[in-house]
Amino acid sequence: IGYNLTLTTGTLNIAANSIDGSATGAVTLGSGSLLRIAAANFPSNYASVSIASSSTVEYNPSFNMTVPDPGGGQSYGNLLLSNSGNRTFNAAITIAGNLTATGTVAAVMNAGITVNGSVDIGANTSFDPKAYTHTFKGNYTNNGSTISDATNTSTIVMNGTSAQAISGTGLYFYNLTANNSLGVTTSTSFSIAKNFTNDAGFGVTGTPTTTFNGTTAQAIGGATAPAFYNLTLNNSTGLTINNDVTVNNTMTFTAGN
Repeated sequence: IGYNLTLTTGTLNIAANSIDGSATGAVTLGSGSLLRIAAANFPSNYASVSIASSSTVEYNPSFNMTVPDPGGGQSYGNLLLSNSGNRTFNAAITIAGNLTATGTVAAVMNAGITVNGSVDIGANTSFDPKAYTHTFKGNYTNNGSTISDATNTSTIVMNGTSAQAISGTGLYFYNLTANNSLGVTTSTSFSIAKNFTNDAGFGVTGTPTTTFNGTTAQAIGGATAPAFYNLTLNNSTGLTINNDVTVNNTMTFTAGN
C-alpha cells in the first residue's frame, strides 16, 4: 500500500499479511484504534510512523514470533499479546500504554523494555525477563508465572509518576527496585531471589509475606526504609540489611541470617 495507511478508529485485521509502504507516505494509528496482526508484520517501509498512545496493536499468531520495533522512532500505544507461542522482544521497545499477555503466550525479553502504563501477565501466560532491566510506570499484575531459572538476573524498576500497585499470584522477582514517592504498594506475598532496593515509596497493605530465598547473598538497600508485614529469610548465604527496615508482624529465619 503506497501513500498513507491511516486507521482513525475501529479495527483493522491484516492477519498474516504484510503491508509495505513502498518508502512513501505515513502509517497512522489513531486514538482507540486496533491493529490486529497474526505474524511479525507491523506495516513497514513507510516514510513516517505515528502511533497514538491509546491505540492498540495486537499480535495473535499461534506460533513463536519476534515483536518488531514499529519504526519511525515511535512507541507502541497499548500492546496486546494473545493466543499462543513465544512473543520475543529483541529490541529495547517502549510501550506508551499497557502491556497485556493473554491466552498461553510467553513474553520473552532479549532486551530491556519500558512500559509507561500497566503490565498485566494473565493466567496461563509467562514472563521471561532474562538478564535485563525493565521499567514499569503503572501497575504490575502477574497471574501467570515468571521464569526463575539461571537466565533470570533481571531488575524490575517501579518508578511511575502516580501511585502504583503490585499484585498477582506466585509473584517472583530477581531484583526489585521501588522509586516512586507516590507509592508502590502490594497486598500480595512475593519472593525475591537477589536484592530489594527502596529508593522511595514501597509499602504493604493487608498481611503479605515477603520472602528472600535466593541462593547467593542478598541485600535490602536504597534511600528509604521499607516496611513489610511478614518478612522471611530462607537463604543460607544470608541477607544484608543496609538501612532501617520495619516488620509489622513476624520476621522468620528459615535459613541464613
